[in-house]
Amino acid sequence: MRHLWRPGVKALLRIIEVVEANYPETLGRLLILRAPRVFPVLWTLVSPFIDENTRKKFLIYAGNDYQGPCGLLDYIDKEVIPDFLGGECLVSHCVGA
Repeated sequence: MRHLWRPGVKALLRIIEVVEANYPETLGRLLILRAPRVFPVLWTLVSPFIDENTRKKFLIYAGNDYQGPCGLLDYIDKEVIPDFLGGECLVSHCVGA
């Protein structure tokens, strides 16, 4: 629970509220890969505040599930998926790593 900074969670909820009110159909699909361990806790807290139609657009993959059936290749061409995620796009360095 030490990872859940109250002002940060409140800010995230406000951002979700503003985006849903002003850009309801902007999001097509959101793929979340290799999320940190705290993510399920955060998702449990935040998801009830997200509209159901928006919530259905979130795809969350644990471990390497994104490389199998119903994974990244169903949504993104293999040529543009970075090689470290199993695609063909060569990435020479990671910014911010």
